[in-house]
Amino acid sequence: MAAGTGGGNERLRFIVCFLGVFVCYFYYGILQETITRGDYGHGEKKEKFRYATTLVFIQCIINAVFARICESCVCDQSPQYLTHQHQTLSPQFNHDQFINGPGMSAAGG
Repeated sequence: MAAGTGGGNERLRFIVCFLGVFVCYFYYGILQETITRGDYGHGEKKEKFRYATTLVFIQCIINAVFARICESCVCDQSPQYLTHQHQTLSPQFNHDQFINGPGMSAAGG
């Protein structure tokens, strides 16, 4: 990054995002412990929470949906973004085929 081109803004954005994720997961951990360690019921008929796996599964579903919504609202959908995304996800990705189409190469053949 060149000097004076907004590197401070990117650094501040990174710190804010890092702290946001950390605080959210920390708070979620506190809530999850409260839910799973609590006693439920009235009088002598108190029960413990027994569905921790279901709780985590529902959390994963909600996280995936939220991430997809954020991605569609925030992320740049230009070919450069897609190229980077596919290169990250697939080590077998052929950059030339993505840009030029199947069977084509950068040399034109």
